[in-house]
Order: sequence, then C-alpha cells, then structure tokens
Amino acid sequence: MIQSLLRTFRSALPGLFLVGFTIGTGSVTSMVKAGADHGMSLLWALLLSCLASYVLFTAFGKLTAISRLTALQAIKLHIHPGVSLFILIALVVCVSGSIMGVMGIIAEVLEEWSTSWSPYPIPALVWAALISVRIVIALWRGNTKSFEVLLASLAGIMGVCFLANAALTMPAFSDIAAGFVPRIPQDTSDGNGSSGFLVAASMVGTTVAPIVLFFRSLLVREQNWSITDLKQQKRDAAISSVLIFVISGAIMASAAGSLHAKGASLQHAKEMIPLLKPLAGSLAVVIFVIGITAAGVSSQAPNVVAFAWLRRDYRGEGAEVTTSVDRWLVAGMATLGLVVPIFHARPVWIMLASQALGAVLLPTTVICLFYLLNKPAVMGEHCNRWTENIVLGLIVLFALVMAGIGCYGLLTSST
Repeated sequence: MIQSLLRTFRSALPGLFLVGFTIGTGSVTSMVKAGADHGMSLLWALLLSCLASYVLFTAFGKLTAISRLTALQAIKLHIHPGVSLFILIALVVCVSGSIMGVMGIIAEVLEEWSTSWSPYPIPALVWAALISVRIVIALWRGNTKSFEVLLASLAGIMGVCFLANAALTMPAFSDIAAGFVPRIPQDTSDGNGSSGFLVAASMVGTTVAPIVLFFRSLLVREQNWSITDLKQQKRDAAISSVLIFVISGAIMASAAGSLHAKGASLQHAKEMIPLLKPLAGSLAVVIFVIGITAAGVSSQAPNVVAFAWLRRDYRGEGAEVTTSVDRWLVAGMATLGLVVPIFHARPVWIMLASQALGAVLLPTTVICLFYLLNKPAVMGEHCNRWTENIVLGLIVLFALVMAGIGCYGLLTSST
C-alpha cells in the first residue's frame, strides 16, 4: 500500500512541480487583487488560462516525448539558433524581474506579519537574505529529483492553506457561478492598477507563463518519457491544470468573500494581513502567510535555477546544477532577490524589458510549437491533427488578445 502511494506520488512529481512553479506570489497577488476589486467576475479568465495551460503542457510534453528533444533544443535545431537564443535571453530577463518581485513580496509579507508577534519587526532584507541563502544551499546540494520533491511538497502546503482560507471566507455560490460568464468588470481604477483589463491580463500572464512551458519540456526529458508514455504525460498535465485552477480559484474566492464583500481594496499583498484579521480572524492570517510563503518559495527556487538550466539545455546538457559555473549562476540569480528589500523597487528598465518581452514571448513560443508539431522531420508520423492545430491557433489568438488587453490596461491605468 505504502509502496503504491509512493509510486503514485513520484509519477505526479512533474505535475506538482508545475503547480508550485505557476502559483507564485505574482499569481497570488493577481488572484487576491482580482477577488478584492472584482469579486468572482474574472473566474472565466482563470478557467480559460488553465485550459490553455493544459493544452500547452500536453503539447510541449508530446514534442519532447516523441522527438526526444527539449523545446529549446528543437527550436535551435529545426527553426534557427537565433530564435532559440532570443527565447533564452527573453526568458532570463523575465525571470530576473520575477525573482526581484517574488522575493520582494515574500519579504514584505513576512515583515508585516512579524509585527503581530514581535516588538521588533524582522526587516524584509533579513527575510529575503535567509530565504535566498536557503534556496541556494538546497539547489547546490540537490539533484533534479530532490528538487521536484521539494517543489511538490511546497505545492501541497500552499494548496492546503489557500483551500482552508477559502473555506473560512467563501463567497456566495451564485457569485461563483456568475464568474464563469465572460465579461470585463466595470473599471474601478483609481490610478492604482485596478483596471479590469489589467487585472485580467495579469491573471493570464501569471498562469500561462512561457518559462513554465519550457520547464515542462525539461521535466518530460528528465522523466525519460517517450511515445509510450503519452497517456501518462496527458494525465500529468491534466492534474497540473486542475490543481492550478482550484488553488488559484480558492485564492480569488478568499479575497472575494472577505475583502470584496466588505468593500475593501488593496494594492500590495502585505495589505491582506491587517485587512484580513478583523474580517476572518488571526487563524486566517496565519494560514494566508504560510500559503503565500510556500507559493513564493515554490516559484522562486525554479526561477533562481532557470538561467543555469536553460544554459545547459541550450548546450544540449542535462538539467543538473553540478559545475561551478552553474552554481555561481544560481547564486548570482538568487542575489537579485535582495534588490527590492534594499532599494524598495525593481529597476525600471527590468520592469519595462520584462513587460515588453513578456508580451511577445508567449505568442512567439506557441507559434514555434505550432511549427514544430507539424514538421514530419521532428514528429514523424505523429504530427498534429487538424483539430489540435485549431486549438493551438485559438491559443495564439487568445495570447495576442490578452497581450493587447494588458497593453490597454497599462495605458489606461497610467493616464
């Protein structure tokens, strides 16, 4: 019985890894803001994002299982090395911005929380340094399998916490059902980025992230899945997507049932602590802090190792942090997590570059995937069917529309 459970857990590790990576502090902040400002009215955008994630997880897994190449290698060999190099650079720039933002949010939340139990609040910089050092040590000592176990465990802790929080502050069922009807809610923007357009785009951006898709390909390669494992990798992708929807929806519901119901709003995740305590009690605050910390670490760890893994992938090497170059890359990326606690802001050029590259990266990635899945030299007899091409085409269109919505939201929220 125990051996059977362990086998089931091990087989689900790649999917749970993706859950932990996808639901980071950026995703939590987007869902909390969506729930606080707009209730459950953007649940449809989350559902579409998770459906798109399932299709893309499956497609990236299929590409690697059949071709025996990771997505980055396939683009390099069968499209152009320049395209794969552009994608690598764009991913590293976006990840750099994420590392700064994720650690900034975790550290601020923990600093705010420490004021509730300590007469001397622990500064954000101390929290950031402690977590960054712990992540680097874990990555230097561990291998891919132990890394997957760590991420899966954090995803489990995060999921339990956010589901418990949602149970304490659940909105009305009618509000949840109404959230599946597609609409952009009336703009509540006061110059603080509360635009329904911008919040919807940020939800999609944090749920369907290109870096997660390339990691999916790497994980399938590390699992050594082949054409005989396509059913298993589809099941794994389905587990990931369902859990992402359930946990993200629980975060949105928690904010909708507490903050939105009382007419409260927020701009930063740390504001959830003083707002949530009088509405749902101290237990809800503790659960939220544990959940958002687990979410942050579960996305920060793969962000920190991303440059090293992508570099090795581009060179056709395995995803192990074993050389001194890889380890110093990991340490260097981890230090970016100290930027926000030290300077209290991310560098403007990193933010602009991340936003600009992020807008083109997902459509570019899906277009490359579309080409590769229809190339007989790559897929042999297993090229995409016409129905699969229609679905991928719709996802490209969806990505372009959401990128446009995001640009519109940025313009309207800044005027």
